[in-house]
Amino acid sequence: MSDIDEKTFTCPYCDAEFKTKQGLARHLKRCDAAPDEEEETKPMKTSGIPLYAEPAPKPEPEDDDDCICPECGYTAKYEFPVCPKCGVELEWD
Repeated sequence: MSDIDEKTFTCPYCDAEFKTKQGLARHLKRCDAAPDEEEETKPMKTSGIPLYAEPAPKPEPEDDDDCICPECGYTAKYEFPVCPKCGVELEWD
């Protein structure tokens, strides 16, 4: 059998070569370059924008544009000469 026909099994961590799968399996149990099992199960820390971030709250509509009747508290987006709720006559500055 020639060298080309021989299959070798290579350690993915330290590139050591073995003639059998069993040899590689034994090596992987004690390979110093292999990561610890605990390290493999830790979630990867990433930076950036979270995928499922809560949307920013919508801004509250500003009440500065509302016209408020001083007698009854009725509000509207426009100036009204007579309050439709209480009937008081109003003058806007």
